[in-house]
Amino acid sequence: MRRFFAELDGVAPGSLVTLPKDEAAHAARTLRLRAGDRVGLIDGLGSSFAAVLVEAGERVSAEIVESLPPNEPRLRTTLYQGLPKLDKLERIIQQSTEIGVDRIVPVLFERCDAKIFSKERAARGNRIARESSKQCGRAVCPPVEPMISFDECAARVSLEENAYLFWERAVEPFAEQFAKRPPGLRRASIIIGPEGGVSDAEAERLVRAGAIPVSLGSRILRTETAPVAALALMLGLYGDMG
Repeated sequence: MRRFFAELDGVAPGSLVTLPKDEAAHAARTLRLRAGDRVGLIDGLGSSFAAVLVEAGERVSAEIVESLPPNEPRLRTTLYQGLPKLDKLERIIQQSTEIGVDRIVPVLFERCDAKIFSKERAARGNRIARESSKQCGRAVCPPVEPMISFDECAARVSLEENAYLFWERAVEPFAEQFAKRPPGLRRASIIIGPEGGVSDAEAERLVRAGAIPVSLGSRILRTETAPVAALALMLGLYGDMG
């Protein structure tokens, strides 16, 4: 079932919803959908409905049939991602969204280049998250926040209950550490370094701020692989991967 973004505030079965222009063009011109086709409608804020197209021309509208069951992870995860090259960041955004991340925050670590991330790139990152949400059927679209400094990252971590620093020099396996999580945990953060890794000084400061250093195993993963592996493992251990 193809999914499209729409304004869904206050709708119910029987309501008629008109798709925004960009979504309408994609449905009618690109996908050549027709009246009677069944589609999914999401708003990126948690609402998800099955609907049937009523018209599919210059204007595309659909009648709401039923609400779809929620499929968001119970554990809300923030990914603090050391800023990599832009093609890698886009891949991280896409795949982390599919896995179920709640929020993505690019971080300027010591071994990053601030010049490669701009407001335009941030906007593109949010478009990628939006398209990935549609593709995987998520009702919530995770925001890609503006880049923050390492100092800001450390400050945020100091206020969080459970933040895990995935670091190649950490000794304790993540699975063993996550098993010690407090009962009723609802939020957790993942910190991943950039291509050059997290420096010793940065790791030490994050640990002082409260981050828990953990290992993903004996094989060193690339910066674009590590967050996907970490998210999948965390949500799997929590029971949110099926």
